[in-house]
Amino acid sequence: MARGLSPNKLIELNQILRDKFGFDLDEDHDKVSAKINLIVQRGHLENDNEFRLFSSRVDEIYADDSKEKEVETLENLMDDYEKNKAAYQVHLIFPSKKTLFFKCT
Repeated sequence: MARGLSPNKLIELNQILRDKFGFDLDEDHDKVSAKINLIVQRGHLENDNEFRLFSSRVDEIYADDSKEKEVETLENLMDDYEKNKAAYQVHLIFPSKKTLFFKCT
């Protein structure tokens, strides 16, 4: 959203965007919110783009006490993603013994 704008300025900006581009900030926000909700329902992040989307949302709402539960949910999913990504990277560096050692006959 447009941080720091008064409600009147936000209305004015949205009207300009609708006139010039056919959409406004509210429509974009709705699309982002829908995407975030789908990912939350899925229960895990699949890539760095989704991580960045969640990170942006947390930055947007972290100071709002009424959004504490949402922040917690998003941060938990982000933590899980980072842990899984780190574990995968370690696996690439240190593959299992089966792939390191060959039995010679």
